[in-house]
Amino acid sequence: ELATDSIHTTPELVEITSDGKFLTIKWKDGDVYDYPLEFLYKYKGSTFVTRSLRNRHTSHRPTLWDTMIFNDHLKTFAMDYDEFLHDDKRFYDALINLQKIGMVMIKNLPKIDKSVDPLRLLCNRIGPVRSTIYGEIFEVNNLKPNDSNITFSNKKLPFHQDLTYLENIPDGGENLYVDAFNSTRHIRETDIEAYEALNIVPINYQYKKDDKRYYQSKPLIEQYDSNEHNVEIGNYEYLIKTINYSPPYQAPLTYGIYNKAPNREVSTAPGKVIERFLFRDFIRGLKLFEQSINNPANQIEISMPEDTCIIFNNRRILHARNEIISKPNSQRLFRGCFISNDHFMSKLTYFEEKFGS
Repeated sequence: ELATDSIHTTPELVEITSDGKFLTIKWKDGDVYDYPLEFLYKYKGSTFVTRSLRNRHTSHRPTLWDTMIFNDHLKTFAMDYDEFLHDDKRFYDALINLQKIGMVMIKNLPKIDKSVDPLRLLCNRIGPVRSTIYGEIFEVNNLKPNDSNITFSNKKLPFHQDLTYLENIPDGGENLYVDAFNSTRHIRETDIEAYEALNIVPINYQYKKDDKRYYQSKPLIEQYDSNEHNVEIGNYEYLIKTINYSPPYQAPLTYGIYNKAPNREVSTAPGKVIERFLFRDFIRGLKLFEQSINNPANQIEISMPEDTCIIFNNRRILHARNEIISKPNSQRLFRGCFISNDHFMSKLTYFEEKFGS
């Protein structure tokens, strides 16, 4: 049982071990502990540096990218399925890629048989598959159009995220990808009023099909609590938490929309005036965001070979797809699932402890 009033906080003896790697403290209640110096440095909490370290989950810093920067990571972007599944060091490399650029490609997945699902095995290497309204593993088959989700169609898809209409989101033709964090950083550096509005004005999302009704309101940008470390321009990747953007599932906006009652001389409430000015900044910020993500200089295009898998951070990376144009009776099967970001961070932290940074 831990009770703070019974903890002895005054040391009786303090000395450094002969090898200089530990601080030995003998407490008044008789307990003796050896504290590694790196532990004391990280948690002493008295400097800018240590406070910053304590707020990090990992030493692998995210790399915000455009097309040119992403191309510098192509050598480590792809790996073989067997390496991912059975080689811990290569698996750790994949986790680092997911942390840094938000994506990794896995090649040469074996064919599905009755006893083994290679996609599930691949996902379970990171963590358990999350169940959503589409089940655990969903399929998109060009020969079986399905109107329950725009993804299940053969149509061209604009840049979007999945499941923005849910509160608890699991951290999931030619495929296009863009780093939304890079786009919001650009807005912050060029139009701070528009950026702040994107943090405040809620965007409504909905899903209505059969007996399913989901509705959420979220700002386009969500940040971590600010501190003296992450508010610096050069440390934006530690400030940004997630992006919420999915036009296919967007409901009508309700914030900042105001009309005076007909035939009445009613003054606009002060709160509504503020909303309208903020909404103006929001529209400007949204335009900047969409210009950035739709700029080919910020995108990558990947033609997915057969038996290939892309794992990406659904809260950072936006994805799009060109229209699927198939020959008669030719099948194109796409399968997908979602994994929690908590499981990803757990595995990354474990293997960072095992192999070092």
